[in-house]
Amino acid sequence: MPYIESFQSLIEIQSIQNQILKHLEVIKEEESRVDHLKGQREEKDEILITLKDETVLLEGNILKQESALEKRDNSLETAGKHLRNASTEKEMNALESEISTWEGEKSALEESLINDLDNQEVKLSEIQTITGFLKGSEETLKELELEVKGHVNAENVKIEDLKGRINNLLDICQEPVKRSFVEANNRHEFNSPLALIEADRCNKCQIHLPTSLSQPIESGKVIDFCPHCGRLLIPHSALA
Repeated sequence: MPYIESFQSLIEIQSIQNQILKHLEVIKEEESRVDHLKGQREEKDEILITLKDETVLLEGNILKQESALEKRDNSLETAGKHLRNASTEKEMNALESEISTWEGEKSALEESLINDLDNQEVKLSEIQTITGFLKGSEETLKELELEVKGHVNAENVKIEDLKGRINNLLDICQEPVKRSFVEANNRHEFNSPLALIEADRCNKCQIHLPTSLSQPIESGKVIDFCPHCGRLLIPHSALA
C-alpha cells in the first residue's frame, strides 16, 4: 500500500490540529475576559451619560419649581394682607377663594419638587457609584490586558510549535496525498478533514459509498474524497 505511511502522517496531523484548536479556545476564553470588562465599562459609560443628561433636566425643573413656589408664597402673602384689610364680604370671599387656589398649587408644586429632589439624589448617587467603577476598572483593565497578552503569547508559541510539526509531517507525505489533504483541510480545518469508511459509509457525514470507491481506498493505493462532505477518505489500515 504505497500511501499508507502518508495516511498515517495525516492522522497525526489531524490530531495535532485538534491540539491547536484547544489552544485557540484558550486564547478565545482569555480574550473574552478583556472583552467582558470592556463591555461592562461601555455599558456603564452609556448609563452615566444618560444619568448626567437626566440630572441636568431635573436641575432645570427644580429651579423652575423653586421659582414658582417663591411666586406663590409672595402671592399668598399679598392676598393675606388684602384679606385682613378687606371691607366687604364679597371681597373677603374672592380673596379666600384665590388663596385656596394658590395654596393648592403650592402644595402640588411642593410635592413635585420633593419628588424631583429625591430623584436627583438617587441619580447623583448612581453617578458617583458608576464613576467610581469606571475609575477603578480602568486600572484593572490595564492589568488584565497585560495578563491576557502574556497568556495569549504563550499559547501562540505552543501553536507555532505545533504548526511546525504539521509542516514537517506534510513534508514527508507523498505529494499526491499532501495536495489532497490541503484541499480537504481548506474545507474542514479543525473539523476532521479526514474520514474513515465504515460499513460502506463515510464515518463523518454517513453518506453511503459505492464499493467501486471504498475498496480501492481500503487498498491504500487510491486517494479520493467523500462525494458528499469533501473529506479525504483514508483506509482503516492507516490506524494501525
